[in-house]
Amino acid sequence: MDLNDLLLKCGLPQQLYQRAIEFLTTESFFAGTCVAVTDDGNGRSLRALHEISAGSDVLLIDHAWTFDARQARHSLETIDGVLQRTAAILGLGPDADADAVLESMWPLVRCYRSGGGWVTCTEDEVGSAMTHSDEPNFATAVVVLEPASAGPARAYTLAWPVRDVAEGDKV
Repeated sequence: MDLNDLLLKCGLPQQLYQRAIEFLTTESFFAGTCVAVTDDGNGRSLRALHEISAGSDVLLIDHAWTFDARQARHSLETIDGVLQRTAAILGLGPDADADAVLESMWPLVRCYRSGGGWVTCTEDEVGSAMTHSDEPNFATAVVVLEPASAGPARAYTLAWPVRDVAEGDKV
């Protein structure tokens, strides 16, 4: 499937295709130009740095940790940096252990289908700070890029505004 078909399938507005393709092919993560991760005393959240119009931009969000849920503890304990990064995303502090991360991580875990099976991941610092809403101002979709040659597929999340967002609003 080519990128245009993939973007159509995920529901991205057509006017954002070129920017999304540029971000996906260069792995460009520029969320900091329109949103910022903040801590408002009730945990981390993502807030608009300025007014964002519906359909005006797209963010590329990386998957910080992709794992088999049955092997989560093993991954945390053996993959260099995963425990520390996940603990930081969760706001647990530098001394958090695998038990603390495993207890706290599930609200941030995302699942999607790829290659006929289910994949489990946590998103990067930006994606994990997005909050759920019954009236969302951003839509998200996982995009899985199959490799052109041998190698693993790469997965990202695209996020784009579906209604106008005022400066300071949660995303």
